[in-house]
Amino acid sequence: MELKENDEDNLGLVIEFEDGNADLGLSPTQIDPPYNEYNYILPNGDTVPEYQPNAVDSVKNLTFSNAILSTWVKRDGVFIEAYYGINFQTLDTILRPDLRFPPVSQKVENAPVSGTIEIIINTRFFPWTSNDTLRFGVYIYDRALNRSNRVFTSPFNI
Repeated sequence: MELKENDEDNLGLVIEFEDGNADLGLSPTQIDPPYNEYNYILPNGDTVPEYQPNAVDSVKNLTFSNAILSTWVKRDGVFIEAYYGINFQTLDTILRPDLRFPPVSQKVENAPVSGTIEIIINTRFFPWTSNDTLRFGVYIYDRALNRSNRVFTSPFNI
């Protein structure tokens, strides 16, 4: 995984991938379970993918995103997982952004495919300063919900 600076407010994250059957990526219309955006918490604590009128809360469904980005900050010489940024409408911290990339194209159906995925990360509202040393970690899901290994960028300063 490579990190490249796009401009003063954006970073590009380039992920090289190989997949045995090319079932990577989700179209914008793929929002039915297991790719639904939210799971709903019922009064008994169970979670369901469809909205229920008696739901007491909702949580983001991890498999809505097919690229899971984590932010790590160095504290006392050790990287610890940190929140990604701040939602300025609610003032809540954002653990990770939603990252969905479209289906990768392939020449032969169910054949191995390799390539790169570039993700643009807006850093304008990062809570980090130039004194902070960061790194990103990312893993991806294919449509069968197989999870890749997590890879990390080299450490960097904003």
